[in-house]
Amino acid sequence: MKKLFLAATLLLGLINLALAVNLTVSGITNPSAANGKYIPCTSPATINGKNVWVRETGGYYIYNDIYQSANPDQPYWNIDVDLEDQNANDVLFFCNDNFSAASPISVTSWGAGFNPISPTGTPVVVEETATPVPEIKISGNSNEITDGSTFTSFTTHTAFGSVNVTSGTMARTYTIANLGAGTLTISGVSVTGANSGDFTLTTAPASSVASSGSTTFVITFNPSATGSRNATITVSNNDSDEGTYDFSINGYGYSPADIQVAGITNPSAANTTYIHQGVMNNFEYWKSANGYYVYSDGFNWLIDNDTVSSTVFFFSSTLPYSVLDVVSWTLEGAATGTPVVSAAVLVPNINLKAGAVDIAFGSTYVSFSNYTKFGSANISSGTAVRTYTIENTGGVSLTVSGVSFTGTNAADFYVSAAPAASVAAYGSTTFTVTFDPTTPGVKNATVSVASNDADESPYTFAVSGDAFTPINLLVSGITGTYSTANGTYIHQGVINEYQYWKHATLNYYVYNKIFENSNYWNIDTDTNDATQLFYSAGNNDNYTPTAVPSWTAKDGAGTATVVYATPNAPSNPAVAYTSGQAAVSWTSAAGATSYKIYSSTDPYAAFPSGWTLETTVTELIWTDTNASAS
Repeated sequence: MKKLFLAATLLLGLINLALAVNLTVSGITNPSAANGKYIPCTSPATINGKNVWVRETGGYYIYNDIYQSANPDQPYWNIDVDLEDQNANDVLFFCNDNFSAASPISVTSWGAGFNPISPTGTPVVVEETATPVPEIKISGNSNEITDGSTFTSFTTHTAFGSVNVTSGTMARTYTIANLGAGTLTISGVSVTGANSGDFTLTTAPASSVASSGSTTFVITFNPSATGSRNATITVSNNDSDEGTYDFSINGYGYSPADIQVAGITNPSAANTTYIHQGVMNNFEYWKSANGYYVYSDGFNWLIDNDTVSSTVFFFSSTLPYSVLDVVSWTLEGAATGTPVVSAAVLVPNINLKAGAVDIAFGSTYVSFSNYTKFGSANISSGTAVRTYTIENTGGVSLTVSGVSFTGTNAADFYVSAAPAASVAAYGSTTFTVTFDPTTPGVKNATVSVASNDADESPYTFAVSGDAFTPINLLVSGITGTYSTANGTYIHQGVINEYQYWKHATLNYYVYNKIFENSNYWNIDTDTNDATQLFYSAGNNDNYTPTAVPSWTAKDGAGTATVVYATPNAPSNPAVAYTSGQAAVSWTSAAGATSYKIYSSTDPYAAFPSGWTLETTVTELIWTDTNASAS
């Protein structure tokens, strides 16, 4: 009897196999390779007394099996990567109806299984026809766009975001997939609708897409006007029920403009003008001069002190393309008030900076950090130069009518490169100031930049420089190992914006250098402040080390003192008179770098009128150019 049963089962399998026909599967989006032609499987030919089919190219199966976890045990038709419905991989799809039907073509509804590849789509299983049919699917940003959709979204790239009307474009790429067994023919892509002229097909799809294949096309948004811009994309093809596959698209055209925020009580500093920055997260955004932002994270409009949306001051409940269309704001944390966002009145607005550092309007503080301190310059041969930037942070042109100097030593500073007379909205220009002193000492002045800024003209800031004639130093009071550092230091010039000196015979230096954002005078064995013998304890940024009240010993010992060296008087003065000339000569004194010759016993008296002064190192000659001079 057992042999007879086995023979009957085998015969039934052969009969089923003989009756089996090829099947066509379509509608699966992931894995799309599961679509296509399925042929009767020979090993095994049946499971649970029903035929088994295998993908013509292998790797996928259709079979009916008993799911033993059901109560009672339930048969299911399955689309799967193997012939086991209870292992770790699980099935791709299982039937929701007609569980015991003789063929899977009777199934009208399929459910996605728990396979790790996360299957998606709506399977359709039919008997293979003489003419395989195509099945179109269009996606954007890897997400399906439903045929006939009027909903636009950044998720599917049917929303193009905000684009500058003057200079911007935005391109979106869409994928056409053929999930059917037949070849998909694309006869054209057209753009229609109210603003169709703003959207252009810049890359066309292939005209033919094989089964399980795909092609792409690109639409570029180039708005011709501000505001919301809308159109419809239509893909004409030979899909039997989606031959005109259409969907809506949308973008927003803008012209850069500043905004004004009011109504915030905490932080009240957020009530100010915000400068247009461009586009972030598909929307325009703005930043104020004091570091606040108005921007979108793609879900809400936000007012905050940064562009990280984890915590904010205020957020909107809706997300219109324009922040001006926000009706209400919700506060968060300690923020208080009722924000009102409006278009800013377009005016020029001046800002001054040196490098990346702002110079405050009306500043009287001079610093190397913002280049308002010019450092040391030799009155005989030295100058110092600083370049400043004029920014126009306003929405209309800024007119610069001039740069001038006032103050005690205004004559020691001049404009060596003038700024442009007009600065476009959000633009900038530069000007250069040269410090060229004629007498020694600290020189101070005020720079004034005149413009058509309503409340910051003239824009003023203080400048300062050190004018010097080279004078040697005398260092004393150092004891111990480095007592040899005492002695005369010869003027070397300028380093790190300050004068510096070197010991007359040994490698010791007096110089100034920044250490941890502060200046210090140093007595050292080199000009690297990694270590020093002594460093200043007061007047650290004074232009001369002789102003240091005391010195802190580091590697040195003793009580260091730094003063200017007093040179010996020159010797052997002599005057020789010839016709029309008086020649004065002398022998130079050690350590002296300059001399003064007076025209009389009065050191403040002027030279006689009509005499011309010529100089050599140790001789001064006056040539008589006035016959009446005596």
